[in-house]
Amino acid sequence: MIDLQQKLTLNFRWSEVVESITATRDEIDNTPPDSLYSGIIMHAANMELVRELLNVEYSKRTGFPRDKVNVPITVTSWYRGPELERVICDKSYRRWVARSGRQVDDQSWAIYLAAKSHPLGTATDFNSRKFGHPRRVFDAIHASDIVYDELIIEFDSWVHLSTSKTPRMSAFGINSSGRYTV
Repeated sequence: MIDLQQKLTLNFRWSEVVESITATRDEIDNTPPDSLYSGIIMHAANMELVRELLNVEYSKRTGFPRDKVNVPITVTSWYRGPELERVICDKSYRRWVARSGRQVDDQSWAIYLAAKSHPLGTATDFNSRKFGHPRRVFDAIHASDIVYDELIIEFDSWVHLSTSKTPRMSAFGINSSGRYTV
C-alpha cells in the first residue's frame, strides 16, 4: 500500500501521482502496480528539473533572489490506470478509432493504450499559476535543456510533459481543431 504522504522527491508526493477526481467519483482504484514505480520515480525527478527551471526563470524575470523563490507546480493528472484512462480518454479514443479506420473493440483499445504515458506513470498534466500562463510554462521548458518524450500545450490551459527512456523530444499543441506545430 502506498503512503500518499510519502515524498517521491523533494517537492512531489505519491498523493499527486494517484489522486483523481474522476477515479474518486467513479470508484476506480487508481493505485499503480509496483512494476511502474521506477518509471514514476524517474518522471518525478524530471518534474523536479521542471520546477527548478521555473524557479530560476521566475527569479530572472522578477529580480527576486533565487533562494527566495518558490514557484509551485499544481499537478492535475499523473498516473491513470487503464480503467481510469478509458473513462478519461473515451472521446479521444473514439476519434482515433474513426481516423485510423479501426473498430471500437478490446484490440483497438489495447493498441491505443500502449501508446499512452499516463498509464505508465510517466506523464503529468500540470500548471504553475505563479510562473504564469501555461503557454509561458511550455515555452520555458521548450527553450531549456530538459529532456522529455512529449511536451504539449493543451487547449492553452495546461501543460503535458512525459518522460521516457527513449525520449522523442516532441513538442506541439493541441486544441479543438487537433494537433498543431509550435
